[in-house]
Amino acid sequence: MTKVEFQRAYALAISDEPLDDAEFDSLIGFALPAFQAVAATVRSVARMIRWQCVYFSGGIDGEALAECQRCFRHRVTLVD
Repeated sequence: MTKVEFQRAYALAISDEPLDDAEFDSLIGFALPAFQAVAATVRSVARMIRWQCVYFSGGIDGEALAECQRCFRHRVTLVD
């Protein structure tokens, strides 16, 4: 996943777009050493970012966001 692709997913994650229909089970455990690379849609990645990084108050956990970007760079390929 490139930086531009991650930025696109991040923009979608912080938008008001409903992502409840996006499957993100394949991304669970993405930071674990044994996690195998997967193909995912931008909506799935956005939902994982929202799940992992967005506070209930609407803010963003910067450390969690950086971890997502670092891990997704080599472990996620976008298919759309």
